[in-house]
Amino acid sequence: MADIVLVTVQGGGHFNTGMLFAKKLASQGCRVTVLLPWLNPSGMTTDIANIEMRALMESTPSPRPAFIFPGVRKSRPDLVPSSRFPTALPDSLRKHLDVLRPKAVVLDRMVMFWASQTVEERGIPKYILYTGASAHLAVMLSFHGPSRSGNVDQDMQSVVHVPGLPPLRWAELPLDVVVKSHGIYLGKEGVAKHFVHSNGILLNTSEELEGPILDALHCEYPEIRCISIGPLYPSSYLQDDRPSEEDIRGTAVSIGKNSEDSTALVSWLDKQPTASLVFICFGSFIVLGDEMIRELAHGLESSGFRFLWSLPSPRNEEPAAYLNRVLPPNFVERTSGRGKILTGWVPQQLVLSHPAIGALVSHCGWSSVVECIMLAGVPILAWPFLGDQLPTCRHLVDEYKIAVDIGVDGVPSADDVERGLRAVMEDQELRNRAKQRRKLVRQAALSTQPGSSGHNLADFISSLAG
Repeated sequence: MADIVLVTVQGGGHFNTGMLFAKKLASQGCRVTVLLPWLNPSGMTTDIANIEMRALMESTPSPRPAFIFPGVRKSRPDLVPSSRFPTALPDSLRKHLDVLRPKAVVLDRMVMFWASQTVEERGIPKYILYTGASAHLAVMLSFHGPSRSGNVDQDMQSVVHVPGLPPLRWAELPLDVVVKSHGIYLGKEGVAKHFVHSNGILLNTSEELEGPILDALHCEYPEIRCISIGPLYPSSYLQDDRPSEEDIRGTAVSIGKNSEDSTALVSWLDKQPTASLVFICFGSFIVLGDEMIRELAHGLESSGFRFLWSLPSPRNEEPAAYLNRVLPPNFVERTSGRGKILTGWVPQQLVLSHPAIGALVSHCGWSSVVECIMLAGVPILAWPFLGDQLPTCRHLVDEYKIAVDIGVDGVPSADDVERGLRAVMEDQELRNRAKQRRKLVRQAALSTQPGSSGHNLADFISSLAG
């Protein structure tokens, strides 16, 4: 039984993907120790066999100020940059590795900057888990990869050509790649060396999700070993038309969130016609500004479509008061016969696996995109904000043609929203392509053929036991 250490962070997509990866390893007999910089005040626990969670620091530090983006009220304020602890985290990691003596260490890309040297000093095989889209990796390497100049001082109106991606406008590039004043600007970190000196980059993707991008990465950067192992979900998600609530709970980790009653939610979904609902969800990080919410509400109401809207209320405001403040007057009453608004944490996988879902309005966070394609097979109305969301949007819209974009150039109007909703709900060719993409992704994840993500994951796990 191989002992593996996974070092990750609390951020939603990073943590959730890391735990899915840990569960894949554990299901194959590996013992996995998940190391987090610190545990949330509410605690993070798991009862999954062969997985143990530990904190590198005993106390939770004060949160950093929230990120602010144009038109966005705030993002989650409870994330703390590891750069504030330049010695404490590596020292703690060193002590854990000396005790655990793992067969390999897998580092989330967000921790590799401070953790890589410690792992390399111990001579332990090191892998990087890239939880975001490979589109982000492609953009980053095109600027800061091996033999790249790192020059980001380009004309803001220019078109950027990244191998494997459709042409990108400057506004569609991730800020951490091109903005030198960004808090985690990658150009100053010598980012390429972390990839070149690793045993491989583990990508939560597949040829069927990002084929042209993966091909370009292999061609452009032969010195970096890119291993596609996604999507990292249990086989029950891929074999059945609809995973059970027990399957979905089996992937979950308790993080103390105020969650919606899944039984009541499923009961409500069961009463909706097939493929009739627009599901609106922007993940756990982005919180829409008030103007955005009102334009979205007006467009949604004008469209006439049924909807399920995840609209989390702030921690310091009662849900009813929040909805009354940010939504158009009497919106809830006027749409109560065809819509439902949820102010608590929503089990997204449970919702997307339900046949009532007809489209997803999303920020294009990679976990949300993968779950939408894999579970629902429905089009996406893309409203990206930052990071890998922007190039992912272009990939889905221009390359695979399973999404329609709004909001890239600021706050979309209610008319923009309505037009986008009609496109994703009524364009049959768009809907057919999304359904076909779902079939291809599922087949690849279950495949044992060389080159498939299923084979790559099995090969990685077997190599740890050697």
